[in-house]
Amino acid sequence: MRSLWVFGDSFSEDIYLLPTDTDRILYSKKFLKKRSYKIWSELVASKLGYQYKNYAALNSLNKKFIKSGNTNDDCLNALSYFSNKFEKDDVVFIGITDTSRYKLPPLKKGYKDNPIHPQIIANDSFIDKFIDTTTLYKLCILRGERVDYYMEEFMIRLNPIIKLSELIGFQVFIWSWVDEINKIIFQNDFLHKKNWVFLNDEKFKNYNFSYYNFLKSFGIPTSIFEATNGEIIDYHQSEESHILHSEFLINILNQK
Repeated sequence: MRSLWVFGDSFSEDIYLLPTDTDRILYSKKFLKKRSYKIWSELVASKLGYQYKNYAALNSLNKKFIKSGNTNDDCLNALSYFSNKFEKDDVVFIGITDTSRYKLPPLKKGYKDNPIHPQIIANDSFIDKFIDTTTLYKLCILRGERVDYYMEEFMIRLNPIIKLSELIGFQVFIWSWVDEINKIIFQNDFLHKKNWVFLNDEKFKNYNFSYYNFLKSFGIPTSIFEATNGEIIDYHQSEESHILHSEFLINILNQK
């Protein structure tokens, strides 16, 4: 049976795995009147009859190479780990996260490794006991400002997976919710540009390569914040956005 594989950050993780007190679960319970809802990738797999294999963020929490709040390094690690299981006619989706995120090794025996980004630095006093958080924050800023550098590096490191897909016969699709990443990919002649799912869409270009502005153009509340009229401050996709995202991908896959 064909499989649909998913790698990425929290914009690609399944909702049902989240703790009951998280904003996405609160949104689902209060506004959708259900415990959780299907994300874009599960909707695609269900519609087109793929076996669903999601290893994004919390979907890989039991794996040592990836954690909640994961980085693009975690994504590549997961891809490499499972690459020997990809088969002909499978589909692999890769969600790229903010380049400001990076990893630190465990700072104390028995602790997990540490995905670093500004929000974690601001809320994790444990890290400050070992490393100057001002320096960590400056590194986040630098990485966020040099999207071109880190995305060119990422696409080069992705090369073995793309070559493997050509040899075996599975498809690889890349996407990002980060506007600046989409712009940088479009403006530069990086490797594997043809594998980006949204960049060739004229309407996406017209909305300045903004994932959320593109979705908003269809007249839906794009984020949980919008869907709840600001009651829940969470900028992950609304259920409507997941549905629209899935329909866009289903259309692409049906044309292959």
